[in-house]
Amino acid sequence: NIGWINEKVGTLETPITSEYTMNFIGDFNIQGDTQLLQKYWDKLGIQVIAHFTGNGTYDALRSMNQAKLNVVNCARSSGYIANELKKRYGIPRLDIDSWGFNYMAEGIRKICAFFGIEDRGEALIAEEYAKWKPQLDWYKERLAGKKMAIWTGGPRLWHWTKSVEDDLGIQVVAMSSKFGHQEDFEKVIARGATGTYYIDDGNELEFFEILEKVHPDVIFTGPRVGELIKKMHIPYVNGHGYHNGPY
Repeated sequence: NIGWINEKVGTLETPITSEYTMNFIGDFNIQGDTQLLQKYWDKLGIQVIAHFTGNGTYDALRSMNQAKLNVVNCARSSGYIANELKKRYGIPRLDIDSWGFNYMAEGIRKICAFFGIEDRGEALIAEEYAKWKPQLDWYKERLAGKKMAIWTGGPRLWHWTKSVEDDLGIQVVAMSSKFGHQEDFEKVIARGATGTYYIDDGNELEFFEILEKVHPDVIFTGPRVGELIKKMHIPYVNGHGYHNGPY
């Protein structure tokens, strides 16, 4: 990351087409996420100088110093990039969470407040709310009371736990991460419900013990753990590569 900033950033100028410019850092375009979010930025009149790195281009990444704001989505290595750009070019960092209905709306409000275009943000949120809220409510009514465990990489724990509960009515009963940092666990505990189990770098025996305690109806995880729990006849959703399009 530092090598890229040392050698490449600032070596090309991108034509500026809007007074509102930002870098979107920490989105990796898993099955079209970047294109979906780009529709929002286009409607708001915000020019994205560079995506780091989902759907990004070599030349766009060289122009990151031209942005007025760095928006950080997934905050692990992306945070280092944003902090270094702030140190060298004075570009402010703003963290958002695009997983979940309410968190995405909050992120849009924060970005629009920075640029002073709050009215555009509220109009976009109202449009999306009218489009998607009835569909979410349909699922929420049918999923109420179901239990889920989340066993993924660190940031996904705190990205997903509250949004799954708020948007879908599912109770998150256990969470584990193999690579999560202390910051990730602090965030997920702050968002999680009382009584939820949190496991740092759990092994198979610990997973079995937790499953006996909480009896989840479904597990958000990756193929490694997924293949294990399939043998126990527990369904899982692959949280590392979305089966049916963007999150």
